[in-house]
Amino acid sequence: MKKLLLSVSFILPCTRLCFGGIFDGPSLPFTKPEMVFSVGYGLPYPIYNTIGPVSGLSVGWLGPFQAKFEEQLTSYAGIGLCLNYFTSDFNWNNNTPYQFRLKIKTFSALVRANFHFIRTEKTDVYWGVGLGLRQNNWYFSSNDPASPSSVTPTEIPYGAEVTIGMRYYVTPQFAFYAEAGAAKSAVQAGLTAKF
Repeated sequence: MKKLLLSVSFILPCTRLCFGGIFDGPSLPFTKPEMVFSVGYGLPYPIYNTIGPVSGLSVGWLGPFQAKFEEQLTSYAGIGLCLNYFTSDFNWNNNTPYQFRLKIKTFSALVRANFHFIRTEKTDVYWGVGLGLRQNNWYFSSNDPASPSSVTPTEIPYGAEVTIGMRYYVTPQFAFYAEAGAAKSAVQAGLTAKF
């Protein structure tokens, strides 16, 4: 975690110095609080490592889906809420006549702060941090009599995320956004509406 924070604290100023000039338009003055809603879809982290090497493995997933709300309080900072949902489904036989299934469902609700360090009429580049609750349930089932079905709930029901992102406004109210970082998904993209 210390390495991640050190990396982010180094990358943010360098990003501003190296790429600040490529964003056209004047700096956007802050006139009043703005509400920003975003919905997106992410790429999941590699999930084959969840159960280790087994034979006959097939994997399916849905999500991660994100829904975010931010109230931008100043030109440089906003606070809001981030909701995430993801499910994955593992099926395998491990070279036996039995079938095994592991279904994982995760949901998180995080209070999130965004720190905006490049803000023009078209672009909004920000760093986001979130902390909150996370529910992560594992459902195991099998037709092998030696492997009884089970449900394993989250041991530590807390979640966190650290991301860097950018919104590109195609109109004054609507934008596309992309984020990357340590969150429910490594990379995510979606749509944003500002009111």
